[in-house]
Amino acid sequence: MSFLPDLAGWALSGGAGRGNDDDENTETPQESEEEVRAKRLASLAARFDKKDDTTQADADSNESVPTPMEVDSPSNTGSVKEARTSPTVQKSIIAGKAKPEMEEGPLAKKSRGKEPAAKPDPARKLQRKKEMLLKKTLKIKLTGGCVADADCTEIDIGKAAVTVENISEILASRLAISPKTLAYDSSSEKGLISYLGSCHKKVAEELKNMPANASADTAVNDELKEILQEMKRQVVSYAATSLMAPDLFELAKDGPSQLAQCLENAALDPASSITIGVAGKNSSFYSALCDELVTQDESVFESVVMGVVKIIREELSKCESVLENSGSNGLVQVTALTALCSDKKAAIIVARTPQFLLPSDRSTEASERVSVSIPPPPAGATPQQLSIYRMMTAVTQGRQSYLKRSGPALEKETLLGLVLRLGTPMESSAVTSQFQNVARSSRSDVKKRTDALRRQLKVYQDAVHSFLRSLITAGEEARTPVRYI
Repeated sequence: MSFLPDLAGWALSGGAGRGNDDDENTETPQESEEEVRAKRLASLAARFDKKDDTTQADADSNESVPTPMEVDSPSNTGSVKEARTSPTVQKSIIAGKAKPEMEEGPLAKKSRGKEPAAKPDPARKLQRKKEMLLKKTLKIKLTGGCVADADCTEIDIGKAAVTVENISEILASRLAISPKTLAYDSSSEKGLISYLGSCHKKVAEELKNMPANASADTAVNDELKEILQEMKRQVVSYAATSLMAPDLFELAKDGPSQLAQCLENAALDPASSITIGVAGKNSSFYSALCDELVTQDESVFESVVMGVVKIIREELSKCESVLENSGSNGLVQVTALTALCSDKKAAIIVARTPQFLLPSDRSTEASERVSVSIPPPPAGATPQQLSIYRMMTAVTQGRQSYLKRSGPALEKETLLGLVLRLGTPMESSAVTSQFQNVARSSRSDVKKRTDALRRQLKVYQDAVHSFLRSLITAGEEARTPVRYI
């Protein structure tokens, strides 16, 4: 049947699209199969560009449905050339896809990538920075805030933002916590003076680490610096107020005792000492506190210093030698006195305390006698033992009493005497315990123990020298009493 090849050629050449052109006796030139396929691909490409929302299945179905081909249209000439010269376009069209870089024009299909994240709110970002400052410096977290830390104390200020104006309110809420509450038990800093001293040091460190120049965030950094400066002022102000009015906060009932404890901790942990300033000389919390007290009420400052001296003096009276490592330690107490006298105004008050030295030889106190209280008899003593005990105390009672201006009074009653009397006495149990069974010890072992005692004594003597030096360098008023030792 020879008509089948002619029929196929007529269909491929576009005869079906021309309708009744068969009546005309014009001959149409035969085209190759490659040219016809290229025209069909170009027609499909034009359809694909006009339908942006066509899926893979729609593209496949459109490719399978035969459509009339405008073979003789002059506009298809460019598409035929493009289909011939761009095999990549042919492959993408056959697969039902088109690469974004190959699409052009206003109807080009847009790439479906991830949408850019929304920019953070500047006000919320600044609020988070402020809450981070509260966490680092004051160990405070806000109720409903964006910072959570189990070691921080939670404070509720409502929905108000952290500003310079409400720093005082936030700090007061922290100081007003009762020591009987769970919030106080969870806090790392227990004492009021210790807490405020630690906050002062952290604030000073944050100010020191703040960038000097910030081109984009100059306004933000200026506001953060103002907040830190306000924290620094309020910390010192609340510490001075708690010492002047102990009833203001429940945590401030024993202010001088807390201050003495902080000064003693300076010997155990110098890095956390309240007498060391981050920004240089006279920038410490203790120095700022002394200046604030003198400005507010000089009489209160004097009573606070004397209260600290009294506490340290009582602890020194319990010491027997420099070898004591538990309870009252002489080295710790002398170091606390040195820290107390690091402020010149406090050193003058220490030198003027009534029990700093012996009374004057022309005073009435010099001729007064101090009688030592007789200890009670031992419990369960028989009548015979009680009579012997009374006889012995009657004999020794005169020997135990002494004048207020005498050698025993200098050693037992004065501050300098309590400091200078400590050493390594042979009758001390701490010394004799070092040489038990000395007959069975080698000569090198005995020498090691002796050298250890001498080193401990040398460390204590250096601490005493530092204390005396702090008094001498504090000025003429503090140096005069020490000159006649």
